[in-house]
Amino acid sequence: PKKKSIDHLAMAIKGPKGTVYGGGVFKLEMKFPSQYPKQPPFVRMHTPIWHPNFWPKPSEYKGQRNICLALVDPSLTGKKGGWSPSKTAVTIVQAIIAMLNTRGKYVNPTDVFNKKAAIEMMKNPKFFEKKVKNLVKKYANKKW
Repeated sequence: PKKKSIDHLAMAIKGPKGTVYGGGVFKLEMKFPSQYPKQPPFVRMHTPIWHPNFWPKPSEYKGQRNICLALVDPSLTGKKGGWSPSKTAVTIVQAIIAMLNTRGKYVNPTDVFNKKAAIEMMKNPKFFEKKVKNLVKKYANKKW
């Protein structure tokens, strides 16, 4: 975001300790639509990341959602796992942090944005983790 606005936020989240994303700082953008809280905010990751549920290159598909998370998918509003007005921006941030624990239950390697990362995570986890750590070291070290 280029100007100060309560409906367009830039945030940095830390990768959870004890995970391959631990120590990384990941930049997110969150825009609240005029229909909020009936519709979810638009959420976009701005840090390159290797993860099944995130598009790996934020420079591609500018202006589009690049996180595969039912909670922020407008087409899933009101459906199981989707957005509802009782949920908040904090709910979204907590879900994204939970997704960064690739051994946790919030990673869905069958519903993905990054098929290569999903295959690596399932078939060659050591290679996957090495790749993640290299990208975290290279890109997830800068604040906004």
